[in-house]
Amino acid sequence: DYAPASSVLALPLGDHGVFVALSPTDRAFGPDIRRVLDLFAATAEATLDRVEGEQELREQDRTLKKRNRQLTHLKRINDIIRELDQSVIQASTREEIEQAVCDHLAGYEQFAFVWIGTQDWAGESVTPRTWAGEDHGYLDDVSLSMTDGNSLPAVRTLQSEAATHVGDTASDLRSGAWRKEALKRDYRAAVSVPLVYGEVVY
Repeated sequence: DYAPASSVLALPLGDHGVFVALSPTDRAFGPDIRRVLDLFAATAEATLDRVEGEQELREQDRTLKKRNRQLTHLKRINDIIRELDQSVIQASTREEIEQAVCDHLAGYEQFAFVWIGTQDWAGESVTPRTWAGEDHGYLDDVSLSMTDGNSLPAVRTLQSEAATHVGDTASDLRSGAWRKEALKRDYRAAVSVPLVYGEVVY
């Protein structure tokens, strides 16, 4: 239990709150003690202001670094698009276009292996047409069957005609044998994009 306070001194700490001193003694806070506590409160307020300012600076620094990474990433994407455009313009056949796309994307460190495939005439499997990068026999070891149970991104994209993104191939390994084959070759993520013009899926 605390004895009831007979003397109370409250000093503001700016935006940080208030400093309160209590004493069971009457008129406990004389001029000398008050000057000491005033100095303490001023020092505490200045310290809290400095700490808050440092936190704001660190947060601004983190935000700036994040924006710089985003700008660098966007510039890299724009570079890829510009180079792909030039390659497509110079190509004269579909095969040349597909090979140029694969070669350029595989030339960037974000992409270990790139390939383009189409459905076979019976619609039963995906047939690889063009590829580039570090294959390591990947296409030979994964199922390219168009069955509903096949979770290979290329199969899912052909079935849905929508992009398929797998951010972490190591997660949920039981959902598809292709994930284990991807991990064997250090493929940590995968994306499959439909090649569509109008209503035609190529």
